Amino acid sequence: APLDADDALTPDRLARLRALASATGAASDNTAVHYAADAPPVKFAFPTAPAVQALDAAAILAPRVPIFPMVARALVGPGWQPVPFAADVLFNLRLVATAARYPAAAATGYLYYKTPGSITASPATADLAEAGYHKILAFLADDATYIPNTAVRDAAVVEFTENLALNRVFRTFLADGRCRTLDEFLDLTDNGRADWLAGTLAEARAATVRSTQ
Repeated sequence: APLDADDALTPDRLARLRALASATGAASDNTAVHYAADAPPVKFAFPTAPAVQALDAAAILAPRVPIFPMVARALVGPGWQPVPFAADVLFNLRLVATAARYPAAAATGYLYYKTPGSITASPATADLAEAGYHKILAFLADDATYIPNTAVRDAAVVEFTENLALNRVFRTFLADGRCRTLDEFLDLTDNGRADWLAGTLAEARAATVRSTQ
């Protein structure tokens, strides 16, 4: 069960997840994002649910908030891939494809703190994201065993290709002074899915295709 050095767990989290993960191979719960240790959460990985829910590829890809599993060692395989961005997303997709079921408890047990040194608050975020997405797409094209489920792998390819275009828009927002960090951009654009962004995003998709041809 991974724990970043600047994050925290609720006291009962590991015991609660073990009860789920022992039956399925992997389990998680909700993640609360905090901008400071003494500040209330600003967002969550997914809406609070009344009961355990099963995570699928869409649930992993949609929130743009890290999801931290407890996982049986037998399912870890090669572990997180050495990509500069979104390695946790890639690993969670592997669990969707390999675990008997990937449940998420209703409770919020992982407290994720965004510090000034976080990757999404770095001046190099856009560069790291672009390099990460390209590397992930190349990896998925070359290796069908890491995510041994065609539907999950195809969903990942679609999402990370879209993220390349969205990252291009993020760069323009940074240059225009409309945001300072990736988190500000995602909050401003409803995780890149705001209706008013559609035209700009379509142009970015076309430019991304041209740049890779």
